[in-house]
Amino acid sequence: MRDSAHIERGGQREDGRRLLSRLGSLSAHREGVLPEEAFHTMLTLERRRAERSRKPFVLMLLDSHAIHKNGSRANVLQRLTTTVCNATRETDVIGWYEEGEILAVIFTEINIEGENFVTEVLHSKVTNALRENLDPTLASNLVITVHLFPETCDKDRTGRGTDIKLYPELSVRASKKRLPMVVKRAIDIFGSGLLLLILSPVLAAIALAIKLTSEGPAIFQQERLGRFGKKFKILKFRTMYVNNDHGIHREYVRRLIKGNAAHSKDSETQSGV
Repeated sequence: MRDSAHIERGGQREDGRRLLSRLGSLSAHREGVLPEEAFHTMLTLERRRAERSRKPFVLMLLDSHAIHKNGSRANVLQRLTTTVCNATRETDVIGWYEEGEILAVIFTEINIEGENFVTEVLHSKVTNALRENLDPTLASNLVITVHLFPETCDKDRTGRGTDIKLYPELSVRASKKRLPMVVKRAIDIFGSGLLLLILSPVLAAIALAIKLTSEGPAIFQQERLGRFGKKFKILKFRTMYVNNDHGIHREYVRRLIKGNAAHSKDSETQSGV
């Protein structure tokens, strides 16, 4: 077991060196970086391109909030942008995710094997460049995060919601609509609570009817995915028998997708099923 683990780690290091050499073959010396609004637009366009081509990209964020705001801050940010430009490819997109605070890089069209491993390689490549070109204290104060898109490529994200960092326009939109959203949420809670109170006798009658006519609980609960992949629990009156075979429904949906659900249903009816 120890030998196999050693071989696996050695293989990963070799893969990392090979990826670094391929990623570092192209460098860029840019005059400047995109402003915040332009970079957000580019990120949106890159998401749409990746959704069509299924070629993933990596978004790297370099957060400088922890660097003290003094007279030398502008020089530090200039050195930061220069270092990042020299450590990335000409095809990559560099800009401000948050103007003057969070520098961002879009590593476009990652066409190399081991997509999950690429994020570690890119992080290591940029971190090493920063350590070589910036003061160690300043480099340690930078917070670097890496985000892979499409997120389905990242198997480690199983069970987690959508990475909101990949959708900055939604955060901006939400901040502008914060007050209307709070008012809407209050109306939703008050209205639903009032309706539940008014309809409680009807709901109780439905629950009693379900309980008297079939075995099992009156309320069915299930975990589902909501906005941005966030999980939530639903509660509804049970409309199916307990321990029913889900295979029948799955088979029907499979036939429906293939376009022969109606034909299969007619066949079952004629055969007396």
